[in-house]
Amino acid sequence: MRDVKASEVRRREIIDASMKLFMEKGYQKTRTQDIIERVGISRGLLYYHFKNKEDILYSLIELYTEPLARNLSTIANANDLSPAQKVKAFFDETVIDPAGKTAEKETLQETVDMKANHYLMDRFSHKLVEQTSKDLTKIFEEGLAKGDFHIENPKELAQMLMTAYVFTDKSLQTQDYIRTFHELINKALGENIF
Repeated sequence: MRDVKASEVRRREIIDASMKLFMEKGYQKTRTQDIIERVGISRGLLYYHFKNKEDILYSLIELYTEPLARNLSTIANANDLSPAQKVKAFFDETVIDPAGKTAEKETLQETVDMKANHYLMDRFSHKLVEQTSKDLTKIFEEGLAKGDFHIENPKELAQMLMTAYVFTDKSLQTQDYIRTFHELINKALGENIF
């Protein structure tokens, strides 16, 4: 009898198997046929869920960044934090803790850093800027309404900051960039948050 599973369960199986194959063989050397064989599904079923291997990679990126997006939204909606505390918590949440790096995350990072995948990461980065800017705008508007921040265009400032933050040149020294970014936020908001 054929194994019929819920769509989301099957998608997750494909994503998980793909991640394991990317770790074992590398992204470039993993074929869709390898994924099909690992999951034990038909080619048609794979293409029912994903357009191609790049679509699977995009879904992996979304899956691994989903907790961050959820945490940022939680911070933006927190009732127990002042707007300044929210801004600090918001950007602290985005700093990647080296202790939290896993083999999966390293493989995913190496894969998205490949020149052939830059267009994919660019597409995702635009989506990330859009999502995070909404949460940051909410924080800025709250701070403006309470008289904590002195800014004229909270939405534009949020978009500019998130664009600068997400589209960072990877050759920059992380600590120097973060320190400079914190100084920029302090000046933009007229607050000494960091």
